[in-house]
Amino acid sequence: MTAQYLLDQRVPARELVTVGLAEPAEPPAPVLGKTGRKDEEPTQPTRLLLVEDDDAIREALCLALTRQGYEVLGEGTGRAGLRSAYL
Repeated sequence: MTAQYLLDQRVPARELVTVGLAEPAEPPAPVLGKTGRKDEEPTQPTRLLLVEDDDAIREALCLALTRQGYEVLGEGTGRAGLRSAYL
């Protein structure tokens, strides 16, 4: 949730607390190269399509996932997400 949403719901600002995002249990597994050997350089990072209509939440999630090594494409509507998924 964003702070603005909570303030709009008349939650007192003094009651808002910010916390960092939790670290994932383990980093995403790299995509192995053509030979499948673990010592081979990965060919590309894990790709994610994130569909979220709230701009602030979408941007925060995209940033956090990118920092964790994912390649993230964020879309704001289901229609845009489907279009991106099938392109």
